[in-house]
Amino acid sequence: MKTIIYVASFFSFFAICTNTYGQGNLSNSSIENDSLRNLIEIAESGDPDVQFSLGVYFFREKDYNKAADWFERAVLQEDSTAQFNLGLCYLTGQGRQKNLDKAYYWINKAAEQGLAEAQYNMGVHCEGSQDYIGAVNWYMKAAEQGFAPAQSNLGGCYSEGLGVTRDYNKAAFWYEKAAIQGDMTAQYNYGTCCFEGQGVPQDYKKALFWFRKAAEQGDVNAQYNVGYCYAFAKGTLRDYRQAFYWFSKAAKQGEKNAQYNLGVCYENGYGVKKDLKQAIYWYKKSAKHGHVEAKKQLKRLQR
Repeated sequence: MKTIIYVASFFSFFAICTNTYGQGNLSNSSIENDSLRNLIEIAESGDPDVQFSLGVYFFREKDYNKAADWFERAVLQEDSTAQFNLGLCYLTGQGRQKNLDKAYYWINKAAEQGLAEAQYNMGVHCEGSQDYIGAVNWYMKAAEQGFAPAQSNLGGCYSEGLGVTRDYNKAAFWYEKAAIQGDMTAQYNYGTCCFEGQGVPQDYKKALFWFRKAAEQGDVNAQYNVGYCYAFAKGTLRDYRQAFYWFSKAAKQGEKNAQYNLGVCYENGYGVKKDLKQAIYWYKKSAKHGHVEAKKQLKRLQR
């Protein structure tokens, strides 16, 4: 059997989250069912909760200018979630002209008031600016509140030694926290910890459990690693059909190692009927991505 390569891309960054609107006291449906005019009158009298909820309502109605206007009224009364959402309006250019200085001014205001989503976004901002100490500081604040993306990125900082001394035990601790909450990247990274024995005892069965959790959410590296575990009986009985299934999932997402191993499966009949044309097809796909072994096998088959 040709070599199947294990992939462990250990650390990944999160994009800035933007879909945190709707955390006010009034629901969108309550605004629709009551008199909008009466609610506007209440908001104009200075009620920050109603001001915020009107911002949510208009945002969902895609009237971003009105949404930003109401968030702006609410921020004058130090409403942290309104501050955060106004920052996001400036960040995304929805309802306000895009302005990063103003965006992070308001996001920082919300973060200083303890809003976990804002603290996380400040961490992402600091990390993007290579202020890793600042990033760890904000991630820690949000992580301690149970915010899974921050826990995942904090684990990454400990894994890579960004802003802190590298500590695999702490990396695994935070990855597990986020993984339990369903964070896909953390599930993959915690599975890697278990597979490699970094920060936790080596446990292939547990690694497969977490790889599968991430794979089912669409993580391409996790899909590949689930295939690897089934192909080489790591944490489970060898099952070429399952290996083929998960290699196929990852290969269709463009993962070059999975494409190569799919070629191996088709050439040798592992988990699928032998099909030399399909083997060549997947070797070509992998070779185009620079996979050295795929190029060798392609050359051998095309002699």
